[in-house]
Amino acid sequence: MAETTLFGGVIEFITRLGFYDVILPFLLVFTLVYAILDKTRVLGQEKDGSPRRNLNSMIAFVMGLLVVSVKPLVMAINEYLANIVVLFIISVFFMVAIGVFVAQGEFDLHAKNKPLFWTIVGVIAFAMILLILHALHTSDGETWLSVVGDFISSAWTSQAAAAVLFVVGLVLFMWFITRKESSS
Repeated sequence: MAETTLFGGVIEFITRLGFYDVILPFLLVFTLVYAILDKTRVLGQEKDGSPRRNLNSMIAFVMGLLVVSVKPLVMAINEYLANIVVLFIISVFFMVAIGVFVAQGEFDLHAKNKPLFWTIVGVIAFAMILLILHALHTSDGETWLSVVGDFISSAWTSQAAAAVLFVVGLVLFMWFITRKESSS
């Protein structure tokens, strides 16, 4: 049997304490809700123009407690965040691999290659949506990703494929016809 290290014991202790199931999800939800309420000033502002921080913090506190009281939601958050971290690590390694092959200062995709930049952003956004669907579970324990996949595979007939391709082709044709010509 493998011997438990000192740091491994600490991780096991804080896991048993509920750090990952209660404290971290609470802090995450509290911080995000508070930041959004503080930035948007949905609840109004004080006479001096500052946001109503006492109301913002109370609502964020209550929402954080409500989220950690729902075990499936906490499990979905933990699973989603773990998968997002893996996606970010893969993205960073992808950028490092591309950076090896370009000269210094040429790796500004947003300024120099907008179509590639937006393609990468779209792929990452699509992957994040798939990860959300994978993290959420139905009452049967099945993931929403498998539910959506089963629906698409059962509804995807040759007529449905032809209709989708027709609509995509029509949209691309309309975009091509109505786009602005570049001045250069």
